[in-house]
Amino acid sequence: MAITMLFVGILGGDVMRLLTEEKFQLAAVYIPWIAAGVFFYGCYHLANTGLFLSRGLKWTALLWTGVGLISIIGNALLVPQYGMIAAAIMQCVSFAFLALIVMATAQKHHPLPLPFGRLFGLVALVVLVLWLGQSLSSIEGFEAILFKFGLIVAASLAIAMITEPSIFRMIWHVSGVRSKK
Repeated sequence: MAITMLFVGILGGDVMRLLTEEKFQLAAVYIPWIAAGVFFYGCYHLANTGLFLSRGLKWTALLWTGVGLISIIGNALLVPQYGMIAAAIMQCVSFAFLALIVMATAQKHHPLPLPFGRLFGLVALVVLVLWLGQSLSSIEGFEAILFKFGLIVAASLAIAMITEPSIFRMIWHVSGVRSKK
């Protein structure tokens, strides 16, 4: 999920600029925010597992209502002044906040033994790489796409190491590479 979001969030604007007419290309600035919002929406679904297992989905409805109201108020205050970008940012922030409070509530009602350090490290890495990829948006053309693709591949390897460290030991074992002792 994180890797897909990075591909869409970092390369989506470049792909849009290559494939669409100029009048649609201004929308590229919204892609990272919408992609990050979808990522946090996915995180919410993972976090909601504890509430589902504890039969506590009433909390989900209450939290959705609260975050929905915050989102409506935020949009009402920010969109008139900052425009569409405020709506995209508010959607992203709302889903991130929803994921966080649902996770906290789920852990209170049905604690799951999750590696929170790795999970928060993963989210921090994804946000950092997305930010870095967006800071490269001033670079255009095919070279920029290749550089951003390399950034995503490097981030994907880091994500794999964070989420499943044993995968690299397995790859080394299957490839026949032996460590020096």
